[in-house]
Amino acid sequence: MEKRRESFIRMLDELGYAPQHAKLYLLIPLKGCSECVDDALEFMSANKESKNIKFIISSNEAKLINIKIGSLKNAPSVIIDVKNLTEKEGFTSFGTIMLIKIMDNKSIETKSFIGSSIKADLRQLKESI
Repeated sequence: MEKRRESFIRMLDELGYAPQHAKLYLLIPLKGCSECVDDALEFMSANKESKNIKFIISSNEAKLINIKIGSLKNAPSVIIDVKNLTEKEGFTSFGTIMLIKIMDNKSIETKSFIGSSIKADLRQLKESI
């Protein structure tokens, strides 16, 4: 199995989630470009019932999580990363929204959603879920 995929699966395990059905993960660090984060959280809210995608919210500040997502933190599609593992493991960096796709061939694909293209990227993602 590819090292990057192994690292991602190990991180999910540490977050208490076993990847069974979802193949898409949108990693949203709450610190960074507020417009990008807000766009990603709006997308999450609109797609919280989807079984095809999971949303990993990353922040070590419980207050910030409560302010930004409130009761959405209890949605089955939401995984909370209070240890900032997504950043520590190199899957996100300050303010970068990242899409992780688990492939059947034991690898992963990644795509960064940053800057002015984030709305277009999220529209395209909506079509694939």
